[in-house]
Amino acid sequence: MECTFQVGQKVVCVDDRFTCGWDRIVKTPVKGQVYTIRQLFTFKACTGPVVTIILLDEIVNPVRKWDAGVMEAGFVPRRFRPVVERKTDISIFTALLTSQPEQVPA
Repeated sequence: MECTFQVGQKVVCVDDRFTCGWDRIVKTPVKGQVYTIRQLFTFKACTGPVVTIILLDEIVNPVRKWDAGVMEAGFVPRRFRPVVERKTDISIFTALLTSQPEQVPA
């Protein structure tokens, strides 16, 4: 699956369940928290496919030697979804405040 995230993009963690004690070894994201993508990189896992890893501004782990090489521990994209930022438009409420009430005949 192709990763469509970009550096600088805001993402929200949707899966913070880590197995094998991973969360005791490194700092991990928390479900529901918003993070900023600091870096994306790919590497070929020792016995598997090419893997995309996300590094976050808000979580910096020490560089370590892993089976796949020397790098900072990161997280797979499936643990996140993009944050959809909506511009607030209060014009409808402003119009309600400035409109004249209807005159009711007596």
